[in-house]
Amino acid sequence: MKKTILLLSFIACVLLASAQNNKPLVVPKMVKNRFQFLFPPTIDSVAHPVKWERVKPNYKGTTMVMEFPATALIDSTGKVLRVERVINEYYLPEKIKEYLKTTYKDIPVKTVSRVTNEKGKNSFSVVLEVKPTFDEDGNFARIEK
Repeated sequence: MKKTILLLSFIACVLLASAQNNKPLVVPKMVKNRFQFLFPPTIDSVAHPVKWERVKPNYKGTTMVMEFPATALIDSTGKVLRVERVINEYYLPEKIKEYLKTTYKDIPVKTVSRVTNEKGKNSFSVVLEVKPTFDEDGNFARIEK
């Protein structure tokens, strides 16, 4: 009985020790440099350092810019695939503001994001109870639920 308990304790210790052996994510210098070019260091970046995660085969960095979250998806060569920044509703194009005012007049806006794809085209994502998406010219594109 003692041998069984001792054996189980040993196995549990080995499993716990190996579970804590997580290696930190190694982000290529090209990726870090591109992210720093997109979001230069500020006071926010000291308080909120970049959090990296691997979105195979790419890297996703998240930080805070002027108290709003900002995310960039970058490949291993430093090519920017997608940038998403939460912005204030004030910065939406007038066409989108008008659309929201007429179509969703009683629904408050929760968050607004500007998404830039790898070709540099912007779209705007507005989170309400439903999620309308607009192209860079302010034209309605689709609703996501």
